[in-house]
Amino acid sequence: MKNKIILFISALLFIGANSFCADTPLEYFTKVRMDFAKSKSYSPRWTSNVQRKKIIDAWNSGKIDKGQKLAKQWLQKYPFDAEMHVWYGSFFKKQGDYKSYFYHMAMKNGLLASITSSGTGTSKTSPWKVISVSEEYFVLNYLDAKLIEQNLIFNSDGIPCDLMKCTINGKAVDIYFDVSIPMATRNKGLKPKSK
Repeated sequence: MKNKIILFISALLFIGANSFCADTPLEYFTKVRMDFAKSKSYSPRWTSNVQRKKIIDAWNSGKIDKGQKLAKQWLQKYPFDAEMHVWYGSFFKKQGDYKSYFYHMAMKNGLLASITSSGTGTSKTSPWKVISVSEEYFVLNYLDAKLIEQNLIFNSDGIPCDLMKCTINGKAVDIYFDVSIPMATRNKGLKPKSK
């Protein structure tokens, strides 16, 4: 009986947290991501930040309070980091705060939907727009896709796309990501300095 009550309460909290996503237009999540990509502090390599690694290390070493504090600070700076919403939510779940857990899962879902609503992802003419390569891998992870091969191609509009040749449920699938934002940043660093 106790398990059924906990399951029922969890379901209610899930519905409540996901109503945030249901009531929040995808444009909100897209704006959060694109605003960061336009900011001076933008780097497509935020996942390699040492501070971010400390959060995951805290989880792995069982330092829940420390990890939760670090994750909160991280998301204040990088609210578009869908994977970190999963980590932060997991800290709450571990502490029995299911409402906060489901809120962060809803945030993750909104951010993923923001990416996947930008196109079909099944052709180079309709790729999913990402602000980092890590977003690509996060999406693939949630699709349970097994990456076979990755190629950089350009569509007819000259937009750079990552073509991810994958298998999903044993079926070969090609998934396309518009990588123009991270590529533009990378290319800025490659331009020779003027004298």
